[in-house]
Amino acid sequence: MTDFSHLGKLQVTSSSTAEYEIIEIEVGDVSPTLILTVTGESNKGYFNALLRATGQGNGQRRGKLKVNTKAMEEMRGWDRDLFPDHVIVGWKNMTDANGKDVKFSVAACKDFIAALPNWIFDGVRAYASDPENFVASIDSEGKAKN
Repeated sequence: MTDFSHLGKLQVTSSSTAEYEIIEIEVGDVSPTLILTVTGESNKGYFNALLRATGQGNGQRRGKLKVNTKAMEEMRGWDRDLFPDHVIVGWKNMTDANGKDVKFSVAACKDFIAALPNWIFDGVRAYASDPENFVASIDSEGKAKN
């Protein structure tokens, strides 16, 4: 039997995290960094909350999702509500408008996410939705890098 156990390192689980530096926001010579978990199905809390928000969590089907600007705004709104509870698990270098350090809490995170412009929040969403950001890469010899 051939051993492919090295591929197990590519699994993304609910405990997989990655850091996303928000380079668009600079305070001095540092930018705030969010510690994220993936938004995929391995994040059961986020995935189930999203299903409930879209009306699909109780066994019902919402119908085909039509992508247009209204639907995109609605999806972004769901993520603004869900990310602080299920996706953002911490941060570094976060300061308020007065330059004071802000300790991570869900409440503070909700305030931060609500204040982010859409185009910056969309970058956070895109990063959190890519499983490759949450695994170590494997080189040609099957060894984990990172």
